Amino acid sequence: MKCLVTGGAGFIGSNIAFALEEENKDEVSVLDNFSSGHFKNLF
Repeated sequence: MKCLVTGGAGFIGSNIAFALEEENKDEVSVLDNFSSGHFKNLF
């Protein structure tokens, strides 16, 4: 399954992306314009 997390650099979005990744989804993509999120949340 392919998943797209919008706002993935924010606190909630990054945690959702990590949770989906831990569930072994086939592909998790993150989309963010960094207006309120931070790049460090993606690691």
